[in-house]
Amino acid sequence: MKEQENHKKAFEFYYGLGEGRSYKLVADEFGVSVPTVKVWGKAFGWRGRCRERDAQVVRTMADRSLEENVESLARNRKIVKMGLIQVAKAVAEGRVKVTMADLDRLVRLEEYLREEGGPEGGGQGRELEGTLLEEVRKRFVDRQEAEGDA
Repeated sequence: MKEQENHKKAFEFYYGLGEGRSYKLVADEFGVSVPTVKVWGKAFGWRGRCRERDAQVVRTMADRSLEENVESLARNRKIVKMGLIQVAKAVAEGRVKVTMADLDRLVRLEEYLREEGGPEGGGQGRELEGTLLEEVRKRFVDRQEAEGDA
């Protein structure tokens, strides 16, 4: 038996019923007998197709969720980097005084980003090295040493 358009529509209806799907509901909808729908279901592998499609839906949802998570992590990482750069500029310009606790937090944040590697993984967080954060460290240490000498 070759699958016709009405068989395809019947399958789509059957699949769309979700957990409550039954051949009787398909038979009622399409005005045929339940044994006819059973023949269609068996001939065209409806149950297997439903399992395959359900698995595909689950994979698609998981992929979307992962993609959204990666995008969110990347966005958060950019926000943190922008904040670090703004703080570094403010410190470099002398508008902000940094305490040891502040420096410790910045260093820990940098290390966290470096270890986590951002949403892409694999150490991508290392790109913070050589940025203004390094300059903040240097100026902070220089300032601490200069204040200690005074």
